[in-house]
Amino acid sequence: MKFYYLLPVLLCVGCSNTGIIPMDTGSYMISSRNAKLPYTEPSDEKSYVYLEANQFCASQGKSVETLRLNTVSAGFIRGASAELEFRCVSAAADSKKSESVPVESKAK
Repeated sequence: MKFYYLLPVLLCVGCSNTGIIPMDTGSYMISSRNAKLPYTEPSDEKSYVYLEANQFCASQGKSVETLRLNTVSAGFIRGASAELEFRCVSAAADSKKSESVPVESKAK
């Protein structure tokens, strides 16, 4: 019996992302997790969440402002992941960014 129909399922086992999720007024979250093992860095997931956030904001004629970024490297049983909280800001607001610095945390 041929199991070709299972190939797409097997390729994405352990891969997941949430898509853009509205949070508070004007802020959003997206996360990505991948089961690449062992011990990979979360750079692919970080790139993915920023790519999706930038596309989402660009569709509104705005740019991304990072509120919080959390990345986790893959471990023995855990895949690498990235979670981004952001808001879309206009070009004028983007040039007058607040003095607060976005928080990036890395868990190992």
